[in-house]
Order: sequence, then structure tokens, then C-alpha cells
Amino acid sequence: MLENAEIENYQKQLKKYIEKEKIFNIFRVLKLENYEIRHSNFLAWLLDPNETHKMGGIFFQEFIKLVNKKTNKNLCYKNSDEIIVKREADYIDILILNKAQKYLVLIENKIQSKQHSDQLEKYYNVIKEKFDNKWERIYIYLKPFKNEKIDSRYIFITYDKIINIIKKNLNNVNDIKVKIFLENYVAILNDYYLNIDEYSILEICLKLQENQIKLTKNEDELVLKMAEKRRYEIMLALKEVLEENIHYSDIEHKIYKIDCIFDNKTSCTFDNTNTKNNSQINVIYHNETKTKKLFLDETQYNKIFYTYSEKSFDEIKNKLKNKLKLI
Repeated sequence: MLENAEIENYQKQLKKYIEKEKIFNIFRVLKLENYEIRHSNFLAWLLDPNETHKMGGIFFQEFIKLVNKKTNKNLCYKNSDEIIVKREADYIDILILNKAQKYLVLIENKIQSKQHSDQLEKYYNVIKEKFDNKWERIYIYLKPFKNEKIDSRYIFITYDKIINIIKKNLNNVNDIKVKIFLENYVAILNDYYLNIDEYSILEICLKLQENQIKLTKNEDELVLKMAEKRRYEIMLALKEVLEENIHYSDIEHKIYKIDCIFDNKTSCTFDNTNTKNNSQINVIYHNETKTKKLFLDETQYNKIFYTYSEKSFDEIKNKLKNKLKLI
């Protein structure tokens, strides 16, 4: 149980965080800050000179300067160059082609998760097969923090570099709506991914919930929001465990529902969308008998849910791996 002094200190920190939350941000309103696919969509939009931001190639040009600095290459961009930006082509997050200058940039974007299932190797081989040696190829691993080792053929770029490019060019944005949109994006990145205190807020909220501490309405809303974040982490961790160990299919990119295929005859669905308080994960086998088994009951789920450590995501993954062996 928490001591009274701990509770008082935690509530002071919640109050500070709640005051920050009151500042309007379109990404926060739409609850888009935790989704990798949304961040990739935004970056692809910003990197495309032909998109509706009406900035032309300003952002792309600055991005190429950053790439040159990181790689000691001399890639160039002219306004007349044909730039093609693709999303999820061969499962690659962002693929940029400069046909005139014959170079391509592959971006693997991560927010909370890490690389898995030899992703970087696979994408490297896809590009090797599809593009001849006339193309200069740049492979980028983009993430909020540099906190893991990657394939040496990739360069690591952190989100603070993206923020700096956006800030540098805000005065060049003529459309006031686009400018506000970019300012909101910079703010949400600072709040959620470049501010390490956010992780302590998650831990504080979970500890208060686990100890059933009586909260104010605003505190309770924040705790519920962080609980939703932890549920998302658990399903994301399960998704990665499945990808690392079995053939996997996630066609619709749903958060709480994951389909996977064990062999040609049997598939299953992990689902916590319709369980009590989202505190269970069901596994449903789809074969001739169509049987349904419980994967995690409420007690087992709570042991994973209330995980406190600096590397909580990895710890959650390990607990799920151990449980999966029992299926």
C-alpha cells in the first residue's frame, strides 16, 4: 500500500500534468499521439512537396540536408524534381523516391515499440530486389529516443531532429491552419515523447489505480487515460511477440484485436474488446471445432497490467511470452 506522503506527492505531480493537458492540442483531442501509423501519415504528408501543406519542398529539402549530414553524402533536391512518397509499400513505413536524382530514402518509424522479426533486414532486401544499382539508397530508423542497437546499414534519427526542422521553417508557412497544425504537432511530441516525465506519470497513475486511491474527477480522468495507454502497450507487446514467433496477419491494424495464423488449418484471434473492464485477453481458435479458450484471466492480466520498471514494455513482452507457451 502507498504511504500518505507518497499519495500526496503523486497528486501534486498529477495536478501539474493536468494543467498542461488543459492546453488545446488537436492531436490530444483526437487521441492520435500514441499511434505509429498516424505519425507516419503525418511525416509522409510533410515530406511530400506536392501535398496540401503548400510548403512545396521546404521540409523535404531540410530533411535531405539532415540525411547528408548523417551519412556524409551529397544528395540534392531541385524544385523541378519528381518526388514520390509511398506509405506501407511492401510494409515499409515511408519510402521516398527522387526519380530525377536517382535516390531513395526508406524510413522505418517507431514510437513505443522496437524492431522485430528482422524487419530492417527484410526491408533492405526488398529494396535490393526492386531497385537496381543506379539508385542511391538511404535507410533510416526514426524513433523518439536512441535506445536500441540497429542494423549498421541504417542510420538512427531521433524525433528531436524532426522538431528542429519544423520549428526552423514555421515562419515559411503561409497557411495559418497548416502553421497551427505544425505547432500542435511539435507540442505533442514535446509533451509525450521528448519529455521523460510522461513515463513517471503513467507509473503514478497505475499505482494510484492499483491501490484504489480516491481521486478528484480530473485526476480520475487522467488515470483512465493512462490505463488506456497501458492496455495499448499490452496489445502492442502481444502483437510483437506473435510477429517474432509465428506467422502473423494484422490487416486492419486494430489496437485490441490481433489475428494470427499458426498453420494452414488453424488461426486464432486475440481480443480484449468485449471483456469485463478490458481486463482479459481471449484467444479464439478458428478451425473445424471453432473452440474458444481463455488466454489471460483478470488476475493474470492485472499482473501484467501493473508492471513497474524502467523497461516495462520489455517486461510485459516477456510475461506474455511465458504465458503463450501454455496455450
